[in-house]
Amino acid sequence: MGYDARVAVGQQRNQGHAWVVVFGKSEVYLLEATSKRKLKSWKHYPLARVVTDYYGEVMFNREHLWVHAGRQPTLDYRSPVWVRTSQFFSVRNLEVHQ
Repeated sequence: MGYDARVAVGQQRNQGHAWVVVFGKSEVYLLEATSKRKLKSWKHYPLARVVTDYYGEVMFNREHLWVHAGRQPTLDYRSPVWVRTSQFFSVRNLEVHQ
């Protein structure tokens, strides 16, 4: 669908958990994989900034890994406290030189 979606790993209600964060044009949405509700449009998904019991420690997508480097938890997934630390490479994209 062309959105930047990342898996976030951290704490939800003080327990280890994983969820999906989707970066829209102007808002960031939180998608709970364990929810079985089928929502009709993006406006029906919760905005990540208002879901107060999810605190990410690490995020990743198919290309990069981000680590939360701040001292305090944040609900802002675009904050500069998220530091991109790694880039993943697909074996198919690497050329082997002999």
